[in-house]
Amino acid sequence: RATYQKLFGDPWQFAIEPLVPGDLQQPAWRVPWSDGQMWFYTGGPHAAWADGSPRAAIDFGPTQALGCEVSEQWAVAVAPGRVTASEHARVMLNLSGSSFQGAGWTAMYMHMAEDGRAARGTNVNAGDRIGHPSCEGGFATGSHLHLARLYNGEWMSVEGVAPLNLSGWTFHNLPAEYDGTASRNGENREAATIHRDTLNGILGEAAPPVASLGGSN
Repeated sequence: RATYQKLFGDPWQFAIEPLVPGDLQQPAWRVPWSDGQMWFYTGGPHAAWADGSPRAAIDFGPTQALGCEVSEQWAVAVAPGRVTASEHARVMLNLSGSSFQGAGWTAMYMHMAEDGRAARGTNVNAGDRIGHPSCEGGFATGSHLHLARLYNGEWMSVEGVAPLNLSGWTFHNLPAEYDGTASRNGENREAATIHRDTLNGILGEAAPPVASLGGSN
């Protein structure tokens, strides 16, 4: 240890403790599509990246897409931030404005088509365009957005510490992956692969004030 510190310094000076605070709260995020558009909750909480990873992701299908054709509609930024990666159908949006996706909150957008995708280094405001939903970037049976969150580089489960909240909608696990529900102010939705307004449709609108989410970190 002494030799290591002599050569490279003290590694613990860079430690972040705790990595995920127990009282962490998500800042205000909007739904990731434009105001007035109806998108559909097509996949409940499921693995963010690979089998065995936390249930940190949910799926949304745009209105205008048949099968795996690239949607003409845009996935948009959930909050202001900086694009730290844009490759292989994946866009990473760091909300602290850092160029390092392991700093603070990061939103991952998956299945974003190459054409029109926000470039690395782009600064965006909430509601700015990120990319077009498609089937690019891995297994998919239809064009959709796979959205997941990280905090300090750790996948954040949809339920648990700092539950996912999009424009006031919260999302809930069911026993099987991809099954799930969503609720807001007495309204309820259920994840389904069909598109039905009253079953799984969610209207695009801005995030509520931060105070209504209990503050932010």
